[in-house]
Amino acid sequence: MSDDLYNCFGSDDDSDSTVSHTLNNEETSVEASGMGRTTEQSTSQRNSARDKSCGVLAFHQNTEQSLLMHVQNSISTSASKEDETLPCERVLKEIDKFCSQRHWMMCVGPEKGAIIRDTMQKAIGQHMKTSPRQRKTRFVAVELGTYCGYGSIFLSSMLKQQVFQQDHDSLDFHLFTVEINPEFQKVAEKMIELAEVQDLVTVVENYLLMDGSTSDVGELIKASYAERFGNAVNEEIDCIDFLMIDHDKDSYLSDLK
Repeated sequence: MSDDLYNCFGSDDDSDSTVSHTLNNEETSVEASGMGRTTEQSTSQRNSARDKSCGVLAFHQNTEQSLLMHVQNSISTSASKEDETLPCERVLKEIDKFCSQRHWMMCVGPEKGAIIRDTMQKAIGQHMKTSPRQRKTRFVAVELGTYCGYGSIFLSSMLKQQVFQQDHDSLDFHLFTVEINPEFQKVAEKMIELAEVQDLVTVVENYLLMDGSTSDVGELIKASYAERFGNAVNEEIDCIDFLMIDHDKDSYLSDLK
């Protein structure tokens, strides 16, 4: 095995034709509820090209930056006027490809994403039933743990794909996602921009303080909400409609409170 820890990432200067051919042969398209076509692959087949040193629970410096570079290069070379795939779908596909073929990462992924998608659909459906129809219904979602932006893009892509059909035009959806690591935050913001979902997502800063603690998450979200909506409608956030917690496990309970 190579002594170079970064050798397992491959090179974005090289052609991805071999990887694409492998993925195309292994993919099985299935119909997903409310989302059109999605892709499921055998885990063992997907991971066959990934070096063992970059497998599950492997951590290497600059992995997140390498992922961003891969996505940027792949999208810039594969985009065409005939391609009707949404930018958010292309970004998610390239992140999945990187994670399965180059390096494992702490992303939601398509399998867990399907569970989150169904939960989100139910939450929005219930919310729409109990909300007045005279005006657009605001739906506030919060994600704790942005990482590289996969979860944010996945959730907001459901709106871009018009999953909710007739509810889409009457739904004012916005996701506030909180990230503590400034380097991850930079990657996530760029990834969200590439996916073209920045109109639906706000990345909230929450840096570590000198004593190792963080700012109050609730207050940060309130301030971010006020910055985006409050000045225009003279209102404060009194509740959130959907919460996804995917950050430091030791902070789950305290941040939930």
